Amino acid sequence: VFPLTSAQWCWVPTPELPPLAPTMFEMVSQITIYFLLFDFLDFCFHFICHKNKFLYRWCHSVHHVYSSPFAATSQHMHPFEMLVLGGLVTMIPWIFHTHPFTYWLWIIVAQMISYEVHTGYDFPFALHRFFKFYSGTPAHDMHHLRPLTCFQPWLNYMDRLLGYHITYDDLKTMADEKNRRFGKYEMEDEEGLDRIN
Repeated sequence: VFPLTSAQWCWVPTPELPPLAPTMFEMVSQITIYFLLFDFLDFCFHFICHKNKFLYRWCHSVHHVYSSPFAATSQHMHPFEMLVLGGLVTMIPWIFHTHPFTYWLWIIVAQMISYEVHTGYDFPFALHRFFKFYSGTPAHDMHHLRPLTCFQPWLNYMDRLLGYHITYDDLKTMADEKNRRFGKYEMEDEEGLDRIN
């Protein structure tokens, strides 16, 4: 997305800088609208990419090469996916005739959040610990671990509403239930087996 948002500066005419900067309310409210709109549209695109075999194999599987994401994987995607997501990030503000300062700030916010959910780190000060509707790194890690869960990129209300939200605690509960139902291997079961690692 970052290369595309940078490249679009070449073909988009330089905007005239209005004499007045946007008010704080105008800037925050517009970025909030862009955030919510992008998050919903990305969820729809992402969901379709996973449910359509052709789109997944041809396009979205490039992003899922990594089962454990890190910051650079936020930009590791098929050119078509980059065109769609970069188009959403850059064109949503055009609909609202955004002040250039708000537009630039939105690009920075979108990139920062995109990198944050791909870092793979679950810091004690991370946003998902304070806002339950924000997915953060754990949900996106879960999505790369179990690709048919946690489709929403930044928030989680659509995943919760449609039953696709899953957490590490849910995985632990499922593993405990599986072990209770089918039993665990005992140490004697592994005696005499060659150890690979």
